[in-house]
Amino acid sequence: MKQRKNEFKRININLQQRTIDDLDRLVKLSPKFTTRTFLIDHIITQYLKDVKHFNPYFDD
Repeated sequence: MKQRKNEFKRININLQQRTIDDLDRLVKLSPKFTTRTFLIDHIITQYLKDVKHFNPYFDD
């Protein structure tokens, strides 16, 4: 069981690293965003706008 848990942890770390690498690539390509934080903030803000648009009863 412990081995399986460690394997999931390793997979999770690899996925996190790939996500970070992808965000870094997007930041390099974008003239608008200078850091991953700004990019993530923009993505979350846009997502919330979309959710509110399709569900007017959604409350922050």
